[in-house]
Amino acid sequence: SKILQIRGPFSEGLALLKRVLGHPVSRVTKSRLFRNIGWLLYVAGRSSEALEPYQQALVIAREMGDRRREGIALSNLAHLHRDQGRVSESLGHHSLALAIHREVGNRHGESMALGDLGSLHQNQGRMPEALKHYLRAIALAREVGDRRSEGLFLGNLATLHHEQSRMSEALEHYQQALVIAREGGDRRCEGQVLGNLAILLYSEGSVSEALEHYRQALAIH
Repeated sequence: SKILQIRGPFSEGLALLKRVLGHPVSRVTKSRLFRNIGWLLYVAGRSSEALEPYQQALVIAREMGDRRREGIALSNLAHLHRDQGRVSESLGHHSLALAIHREVGNRHGESMALGDLGSLHQNQGRMPEALKHYLRAIALAREVGDRRSEGLFLGNLATLHHEQSRMSEALEHYQQALVIAREGGDRRCEGQVLGNLAILLYSEGSVSEALEHYRQALAIH
């Protein structure tokens, strides 16, 4: 009962998942189907429609007593709540997911939840909490060899330092994030980091360097 990887137009992929869901399948498969339907709707910008399948995936995970899947489902819901402006719900779901990821030894999930919580705390102005979560997220990402997430968290940590006027720390972490983005061929992230570096350098009076970073960022975007 392996879930097929969906390729092609959005509507075709969604229709195929729903057709499979209409057939007798195991609870594990049904949980995956609901999760994939929710994800497909989410990335297509139809977040309000993604809520129900994500909730169904959570219900099934809990009925099966599958704590690992429960943690993943909670993380998905947390992202959805955040995007729809429900910050307290997002914090609650990420915190529950974090506890479960730790319980089942899902180090990658734990790292991602910590990074997401750090971002939420930063946006709410709780900088000490954000700093604590980012540092732990970066350490875990390094432990599991997740370079992409490490780079993302370093970039977020750099923005926190920048907002707190700790320019040398911000510069160091932006540069580290840039190296990882280029190493992984992540052009979108590279462009974002270059733009942030340009802002920092300009504010520090390094105008020529700032303009060069702007030029590189514009070439990507």
